Amino acid sequence: MNKQRSPLRVLKYLSLMTEIGFTMVANIVLGLFIGNKVDQWLGTSPLFLFIFIILGVFSGIKVIHSLIKRLG
Repeated sequence: MNKQRSPLRVLKYLSLMTEIGFTMVANIVLGLFIGNKVDQWLGTSPLFLFIFIILGVFSGIKVIHSLIKRLG
């Protein structure tokens, strides 16, 4: 019975790793986009770009932490 469950377990962990990668990249790219638009709107140089990239990283870490907690 363990041999039948093993491939499913591998696929579950592979799915989790893929989700973690996409989540982290998506949060950083969204922060980059928003920071760039706010900088263009306010005329500041890279100030809000850096702020929103850092917020994107922290947001990605928070989501990844909750995904890992859900897995157990």
